[in-house]
Amino acid sequence: VIIFSLVVKLSFCRLVLFLTMEDLARDVTVLILSDTHCNVAVITAVGEFLRSRNVTVDHILSPGDFEVLESRDRSDEAKVLAAERSVEAQVAAMVAICPSVTVIPGNHDPDSMFAVQNPKPSLPGVAHAHARVVALREGLYVAGFGGSVPATSGPEGKLVWEGYPFSSQRECQGVWEASGPLRDSCLSSVPASKSLLLMTHTGPLSCGTTFDQTVNPIVSGGAEAILKALQCPEVQQRVIVNIHGHLHTSQGCCWVGGVRVVNPGSLSPPWKQFALLRLHPDSSPQKGWTVSSLEFIQLP
Repeated sequence: VIIFSLVVKLSFCRLVLFLTMEDLARDVTVLILSDTHCNVAVITAVGEFLRSRNVTVDHILSPGDFEVLESRDRSDEAKVLAAERSVEAQVAAMVAICPSVTVIPGNHDPDSMFAVQNPKPSLPGVAHAHARVVALREGLYVAGFGGSVPATSGPEGKLVWEGYPFSSQRECQGVWEASGPLRDSCLSSVPASKSLLLMTHTGPLSCGTTFDQTVNPIVSGGAEAILKALQCPEVQQRVIVNIHGHLHTSQGCCWVGGVRVVNPGSLSPPWKQFALLRLHPDSSPQKGWTVSSLEFIQLP
């Protein structure tokens, strides 16, 4: 598998609405907003930016880190409640841009976002994709996996920051194998074609979008479990794009085999970065979807 990086500057629980043949044949625009970290105002600014350029969005995907919770905060009920309210406000701001929003939790988000049953926030138009598959529309799905592994640096793998909820690569691998979104029970209703967007909070190990290259030694924040999954031939045939966040300084695109890996950057200041992904439906449903364009944007 060849992995390389190209840095460029310039989301089965959702109700799928009835679509016309014209809808099914046109390109779909996906807005990717990650690592918002409590910034409702910047989310609102993205909506204003898009309206000023007459850009219509069909779906929003947000791969986590709405909040800034640390491990020590998770036992503080007041802080957790405030974080849940803040997440709800941010997601509501996304719904104001587009009424189809799919989210997963990041390592700084409240545990209620990781819940198998009744995850929060519960808002109209919002789907939670952690450890499950969500239908966006006919023939297009999102498989999600939230949280992060520890970030390390140097050949000795020195700990830079802790992961959550995974304390090691091995723990992440075990949870992925037991309850990850690409297990057979999740994919039973998904066509065996390029019809799946894999949305993870952290990206695949050793991919350029999972390195912080602004420091020395370079910090690695990718997950081995995600890399191994993307290397599987069946996953190569099904996954269109792996969308992730987590590494604020690594906006860009890289590849694992034939799967494009996209980090939109962090929407929180000072970065104020996001991405627009446009998907084109193939004339043959057996072939699924292809990427027609990918644009990385930074707000002024």
